[in-house]
Amino acid sequence: MMRRLDRLIGLLLAFPMAALAVLLLDTLMQRDPLITLPRRILLETLTLGSLPSALAAGRLPTLNEVMAWTLPQQMVAALTVGLIWIAGSGAILLVVRRSMALSARTRLGLIAALLLVVGGVLTAALRPLPASATLRVDAGQVLGLMPGHALGFSQGGEGRMTQVGYFEQTIAPLQTLGARVVRIDHLYDYYNVLSFAPDGTAIYRWAELDRIVDSILAAGAQPLMTLSYTPSALAGTTVYAAPIDLDAWAELVYQTVVYYNQMRGLDIRYWEVWNEPNNGAAFWQSSLDEYLNLYRVTALAVKRADPAALVGGPGVFYDAMRPAHFTPARAWVVALAEFAQQQRLPLDFVSWHLYSTRPADYAESVALHRAWASAYSPLPHLLLTEWNWSGASSPAMDDGRTIAYVAAVVGTLADSPLEQAFFFEPIDGHSDPQGGWGMIRADGTTKPIYESFRLLSLLRGERIEAHSDHPEVGVLGSREDGNIVVLVWHYGATHPELHIDLQVAGLNAACPLTGEVLRVDAAASAEADRQWGTIPITQTSAGACSAALDLPVDSIYELRLR
Repeated sequence: MMRRLDRLIGLLLAFPMAALAVLLLDTLMQRDPLITLPRRILLETLTLGSLPSALAAGRLPTLNEVMAWTLPQQMVAALTVGLIWIAGSGAILLVVRRSMALSARTRLGLIAALLLVVGGVLTAALRPLPASATLRVDAGQVLGLMPGHALGFSQGGEGRMTQVGYFEQTIAPLQTLGARVVRIDHLYDYYNVLSFAPDGTAIYRWAELDRIVDSILAAGAQPLMTLSYTPSALAGTTVYAAPIDLDAWAELVYQTVVYYNQMRGLDIRYWEVWNEPNNGAAFWQSSLDEYLNLYRVTALAVKRADPAALVGGPGVFYDAMRPAHFTPARAWVVALAEFAQQQRLPLDFVSWHLYSTRPADYAESVALHRAWASAYSPLPHLLLTEWNWSGASSPAMDDGRTIAYVAAVVGTLADSPLEQAFFFEPIDGHSDPQGGWGMIRADGTTKPIYESFRLLSLLRGERIEAHSDHPEVGVLGSREDGNIVVLVWHYGATHPELHIDLQVAGLNAACPLTGEVLRVDAAASAEADRQWGTIPITQTSAGACSAALDLPVDSIYELRLR
């Protein structure tokens, strides 16, 4: 009876102890708010099967990684968890049995020591985040040029794009931001590019697509062309399935690249093959093998038209808030990399889409796709061709809660090997007038989130070293023509306001008496709402100074030192 009881105790304690260990380690590493911990207990305990490979990379398995597993991988992980559970039960049972031989005083001492250790770890892991942060900026330490992740955009293919004058509303706002590149899709099912004469001769019309391309060029940006979807002239039951004639499709792609890069001389760099093929219910109603065959003929057609053009894909999609709705992305990326390597096809870049409210997910996604694409040599460029708060429309995209979020994502990606990020999207196209993805409304007015991109666009020239000691506060700094711009944001809900101690070193001259500060928060939807001010600058030593700020949640401060 006692032996059975010991076994029961071991079985009951092993799994919660493993969960607690993973939870505490995760909390110490990432300092997630307490409200997210129950979710992470379940998710990260169930991913113990990938601990060896994850720990080798210096991290724990993440939600995005788990959702990208194939069924066999999930079965192996479940088996591993079971083995760990059994081993843990045996270890606990052994300790329980051995402790029976100890005196009562010794057992009490061991229990007390264990409680002290557990209590100390819990206290350290779950202690509240401080209400202040120290930011250190060194203007003398140049890290390279500022990355352009805040200057790439991806326009959706909602029906309004076909309306003359609609997308043209983005020209001036994108010019103001200094947009570098704008991605567009629906090239072939929206803009009436291909038709056939009665004798079967292909007829190519570019006027409607030219309107979109010319708007992007007028904004000072370059297009990224996503080669999708099947034109009605080549479609079977739906434009979201493979073309019924791949030779005609390949010729269409060839003529498109020739027209824009040779005849018009635009030298468009990026050509992406399809959009979200893993989202089969919506955008690709054919198989993975059919996609790979489509990629083969498309990539060859692009290079035949312009050997200098860059071709890639697959533009897979996943939403951190709704992972169960979509086919795992990993299989598509790995399959494409392996297929292109085996077939000696060009794969200049790998692309994907991510929608998540957690900025750390973006850096993790870059690392994952870099690993998934490693089957191809040389390693392709990495393009995050869509990102935003959520894959579904949300009021947060209208009311300003995403102002600091945008800065946090861009700041997170600043140190990653990402070639370019593309925010989805410049202008609302969603039929619902509230909660659309755009930073510009359908009537051409800008949303609060536009202000975040405007401030990020002021970080120009050289990137300088900048660090924060608080997980909810981020900082980026730039130097151009002697002007130093520091951007600070507060993204997190632990404190409604944080006190910021900003220290700037590496200045070539004495500190200015004051610094210009522009505060933008959730209410800053118009020029009149932007709160300009000055703050005193204190000289701390030669070439160093400090300033104090009070930073509300979901807000950004831009500090200019001249």
